[in-house]
Amino acid sequence: AAAAAAAAAARPEEVRQQLRYAIGELQLRGLQNSAKWAAEQLTGLELSVIADDADTVNKQLNSLNMQSDLYLLAKSVFDAREYARCAALLDAAACGARALNPLEKFMRWYATYLAGERRKECETLEGKKAAVNQELESLLAELQEQYQRDGLDAFGLWLLGVVLRDLSVAGGTAASALAALAAAESDARVGFGNGGGGAAPGEALAQRAIGALAASLLQFPLHWSGWLDLCGLCVDKDVLPEGLVQGIPDEQRWVYACFLAQLLTEQQQPQAALELLGQLEALFPHSAHLLSATALAHYALRAYDAAEASFSAARMRDPHRLEHLDVLSDILFVKEARRELSHLAREASRVDKFRAETCVAIGNYYSLKRRHERAVLYFRRALRCDRRCLAAWILIGHEYLELKNTGAAIEAYRRAVDVNARDFRAWYGLGQTYEILQMFAYALHYYGKAAALKPYDARMWSALGFCYQRLDRRLDAIRCYERAVANDDQEGLATIRLARLYAERNMPDKAAANYRKHVETRSGDGGADGNKGIYASSGEAPSADTVEALLFLAGWHRKRGELIEAIACCHRVLEYPGQSAQEEAKGILRQIRSQQQGGGGARASPPRGRRNESAFADSLDWSADMGDEG
Repeated sequence: AAAAAAAAAARPEEVRQQLRYAIGELQLRGLQNSAKWAAEQLTGLELSVIADDADTVNKQLNSLNMQSDLYLLAKSVFDAREYARCAALLDAAACGARALNPLEKFMRWYATYLAGERRKECETLEGKKAAVNQELESLLAELQEQYQRDGLDAFGLWLLGVVLRDLSVAGGTAASALAALAAAESDARVGFGNGGGGAAPGEALAQRAIGALAASLLQFPLHWSGWLDLCGLCVDKDVLPEGLVQGIPDEQRWVYACFLAQLLTEQQQPQAALELLGQLEALFPHSAHLLSATALAHYALRAYDAAEASFSAARMRDPHRLEHLDVLSDILFVKEARRELSHLAREASRVDKFRAETCVAIGNYYSLKRRHERAVLYFRRALRCDRRCLAAWILIGHEYLELKNTGAAIEAYRRAVDVNARDFRAWYGLGQTYEILQMFAYALHYYGKAAALKPYDARMWSALGFCYQRLDRRLDAIRCYERAVANDDQEGLATIRLARLYAERNMPDKAAANYRKHVETRSGDGGADGNKGIYASSGEAPSADTVEALLFLAGWHRKRGELIEAIACCHRVLEYPGQSAQEEAKGILRQIRSQQQGGGGARASPPRGRRNESAFADSLDWSADMGDEG
């Protein structure tokens, strides 16, 4: 509520000044992604607000011209992605007579970090497993020493948080890093926490990382990469730093609303995220970023039409923007929109053929055409562009499942888990693969992971219920199917399986209720016209599962004396081409005729007028003719 109120109260003129200043500071430090995000929000303001201010532009140019010659050389080398050279230039200067200023120190630390990341990627490509950034421990020691001696600015604290985060998942390195931190003389001074007492080394370092990132953002709230890093840690730990929103100035709390919308989407609370994004769109009515965030929230809700509309609006505002293009291609794949997907892949290729998102879109197009080998080729090309492209790893797993290569599918899904263990799709894919292999205990474990990440998705609970059923744990299966039905089982899988289990346990009323829900789901009729509307012909032959449900309901209604409903069910079954089902339906119709002629003592159907009674008599005459023909 506080974040939404702050977004609503923000003044566009003040926000514009904040963003212009932030862009200059971020660009000075080579933080291009955050600078791009801030620039997108700047142009997303009302058009009447974003007129150029010559004085502001001149101040930013002067801030660049006032930097040292050494910085200008180092920044040029950094922009050319020669990170090791940039760090070496600044190292040589640091060893000389002149001390580095805070901006030059940050450039040296950041270039050192990126050089280590590049070496780690090279080792991974060469086949080395569990490659780590070898610069992390030395960077941690230097940043810690600087913090204790003179303190760190917002960007130094951010880099410290990133280093702590990377060390927290670096296996054995985490223990030695934590020991080095604990041995520091002034550890009590460190404003980002002591790591949770007796927690495991990785957990303790992650807690320290959250504290360092929060301290950084309190000093410089418009650093979007810092918010994204904090979001990743908060989703994993399910915590928010105390006092964060209160410490941000009132005029800058709108950025906290952006962060909270991102966090809620990651935590599978997209409806709450959409409410926040609606408040932010009033402040940034032309922001392509907010439109994409809205599309992602709709995608999490499986509202594919709304998600496609938001993505299309974002692309109209910025046709060359490729962020989240892989998600849009996935939506078009699910909707089987081959023409639109082909157009999207072609347009993306014109913008940047070797961007990971473009390769994923092309791969999805070939997958929709059932050319799975070609799809794998493009998904692998996406990984050559970006080894941490989560969508590519997951989709390669899907393609290998289609090609019946379960071993390769498992490996791809495991790599996806390594990239982002919070994405339910990789865990669900592992569950599917082991289910195909008839290894239901393993499938149960992975489906459980997926359900924990997406607890309001009926598909997760249906999959868990099926595994429990195959392991002969019927009560657990019933609980899972009931959870799936409660979470809007759109496919109708849970309702039909739950109805069968209730029928096996001789619980006909509960079985009938779930069979009825299944017929409603498949017919798309909510039953506003009573049972007549549910059982009425839709013009298409019912599926085998729907026929099973209708036959059960016909018998159930007949035993209860609700003959109109029983006849309606039988008439629907007669539309099905299967001969055995038709014969069974005709048999029930004959039983209804005998029951009516013999008086049978059956309870009457709900009261009907003369017109309905006449229609009922006509139905019995027709069913008698069908019985004679049978």
